[in-house]
Amino acid sequence: MLLQILHVVQTLDPAFGGPARVALDLASEQARRGHQVHLVAARTAVTSLADVHPTVEGLAITELEVVWKPALYCRGLLRSTWRAVRAADVVHVHGAYRLPPTVAAWCALLNRRPLVSRPHGTYDSVLRDNVTHNVGARWLYERLLEWPVLSSKRAVVQCTSAQEEAQLLAVVPRLKNVAVVGIGVAGPPPKRATDRERAREQLGLMGDEVTLLYLGRIAQKKRLDLLLSAFSLARQEAPRLRLVIAGADPEGLRAPLSASHSQDGITWTGHVDGSDREALFQAADAFVLTSGGENFGVAAVEAAARRLPLILTREVAAADIFDDRSARFPTLDPCSISEAIVDLAKMTSAELSAMGDAAEAAWRRRATWDAVLPEVMRMYHLARGLS
Repeated sequence: MLLQILHVVQTLDPAFGGPARVALDLASEQARRGHQVHLVAARTAVTSLADVHPTVEGLAITELEVVWKPALYCRGLLRSTWRAVRAADVVHVHGAYRLPPTVAAWCALLNRRPLVSRPHGTYDSVLRDNVTHNVGARWLYERLLEWPVLSSKRAVVQCTSAQEEAQLLAVVPRLKNVAVVGIGVAGPPPKRATDRERAREQLGLMGDEVTLLYLGRIAQKKRLDLLLSAFSLARQEAPRLRLVIAGADPEGLRAPLSASHSQDGITWTGHVDGSDREALFQAADAFVLTSGGENFGVAAVEAAARRLPLILTREVAAADIFDDRSARFPTLDPCSISEAIVDLAKMTSAELSAMGDAAEAAWRRRATWDAVLPEVMRMYHLARGLS
C-alpha cells in the first residue's frame, strides 16, 4: 500500500548530526519505492543537505526560514505544518527539543493523523544535559510539549536500539507504544579500480600505511580524546599508522584536542559530503568509532557496507550488528583502544579483507533498506491502527 508520508526534522544542516541525514535518506528511499513523501525542516545554515542531495521523484522538500534560532521557530511554521499534516497518511517526526518536530507532532495528534516520533537519542544523558543550560526551560518544554506526545496512546515512539529504549524509559514516564526499528543504510556507489589510489594520493597517504577513518561530528560524547591518546600509543608499536578525522566541529573541540594530543600521523579534514565523503571511505583501511554513546552509528554501518573492518565501543548501538569476525570491541580506555588498533595494523591484507567481507555480510543481513523498510512500514501500520 502506497502512502502519503510526511517527515519533519529539525534541520538539514550537515553540522547538526545524524537526524538530518537519516531522515533525508529514509524519505528518499520511501519515494523511490513509490510513496509520495514530503520532508519539512528549518533552514538554519547557508548550506543544507538538500542542496547536494540528488533529486528523487516523489520527494518534496520544504525548508522554512528561521526567525528564532534557539528553538528553530520558523516563519509560517504552524500554518505550513498544519496543511502538510492534513495531507498526510502518516506523520514521522525526528528529534526533540526544537519546534519543527514538536509542532508537527501536536498537529498530527489534533488532526488524528498516525504519528511516529523518533527522538534520535536526545534522551541520552549527555545530549539531554547539552540541550540547554536553562534547566527550568527544559523541564517546562519536556512536560508541556514533549512528554505528552511521547506518552500519547495515539503515538508510536521509534527507538533504533534496545539501548535507546532503555534510556528513554528511564526518563519519560508512562510510554505506551514503543517500536525498536533500526536504520537502513544504502550501499556504496559503483567504484573504479583507481578510486582508492586517487583518494589516498589526495590525502598524502603512502601505499603501505594503514589508515583509520573517523567520520562524524567533533563532539564531546564521541570521546575523541580517548581515540587520540590510543592512536599515539598504537603508533609506538605500528609507526605506519595514519588516522583521518572528518567531521564538523560545532562545539569548537578541534583546537583544544589538537593542542593536548600528539598530531603525528593525524589528518583533520573538516566537514565532508558527497564525493569527498565517499573518497574517505575508499582511502581507509578500517573505520573507528570509540564513542561514549550512540543510539545507532550510521557512519559505522556505511563503512561496513564498503567492506571496511571496524573498531567500535559497545556504547555504539550499531555494534550489535557485528561480531568478532568483522570488528574489534575495545572498552572506553586508551590502552584497550590502542590494542584493537595495533591488532588491525599487524594484520595481513588478506586478513583485513576477510574482516571487511564479514562486515559487509552483516550489513546485508541487518541494515540494508530491504531489511529495514518492511519494519518501518509495520510501524506505520501500528500507528494507523492507533489514530
